[in-house]
Amino acid sequence: VVTTRDILDRMERAPNSSVRMAIPVVEPEHTPAVNHKIDPYIIGALLGDGCLINPTIRISTDDPFVLSEIQRLYPSMDIRHISKYDYCLKDTNIVPGTKVSEMVVELRRLNLIGDRAWEEKIPQEYLGGSPEQRWALLQGLMDTDGSSDKGGSAEFSTSSEVMAHQIQELIRGLGGICTMTERDTHYTYMGHTLVGRKSYRLRPRLAEPKKMFRLPRKKDRMPDSYKWKDDFRLYIKSVEYAGEEECQCIEVDHPEHLYVVDDYITTHNT
Repeated sequence: VVTTRDILDRMERAPNSSVRMAIPVVEPEHTPAVNHKIDPYIIGALLGDGCLINPTIRISTDDPFVLSEIQRLYPSMDIRHISKYDYCLKDTNIVPGTKVSEMVVELRRLNLIGDRAWEEKIPQEYLGGSPEQRWALLQGLMDTDGSSDKGGSAEFSTSSEVMAHQIQELIRGLGGICTMTERDTHYTYMGHTLVGRKSYRLRPRLAEPKKMFRLPRKKDRMPDSYKWKDDFRLYIKSVEYAGEEECQCIEVDHPEHLYVVDDYITTHNT
């Protein structure tokens, strides 16, 4: 237990020290399960590679595993091949008195129908739920729009700033670390190079990296455990003056006095 002044003084004395100060990453947040009508894995897969246009739901993938997983989790789903990598997902359960499927009704309720790629967001209720449900959501996202390399690193890119921050929250709530960088994109149209939408690139790190994926070809590239699993920490990068204002210290009724604040950072403001 040290003061902020102690941390600042130590960093100023040894700015390049290999013995950096850090705090442990929180363990996965244990919250109760939610009774979702659509499995979180399917929601993740649709946000990753889906096209949610009312009333047609489509997904683009060259991985039969993803399609079989959707079929397993939603038995009334009729999956039809449209073109090379495009498939139509049609729920055969129709709401009585209508011509609309139960899945489309639920996707409408979740406000997912009609969103373009840069407008996509994860429904707030799916960011809650049990750890198993949140792992399923992450696996659906990573199996479709995520990637893994032979070095054991994982990455997810999106043009939606809102969803990028939501995925950061999802990973941190599962006991992970997730950095985000922005980059400008370009594309060619009629011989001219034009500026595209900004891309948000996420680099997640979790103590058990394989759990990010279900898709075998991506999962098999990941190690069984993060090599620094027993020393999985958030390192203090800097101490900066932020101003002066009246505030209230908090002490939690626990021997360690620790609690979790924004971005799943542990502290003891006593």
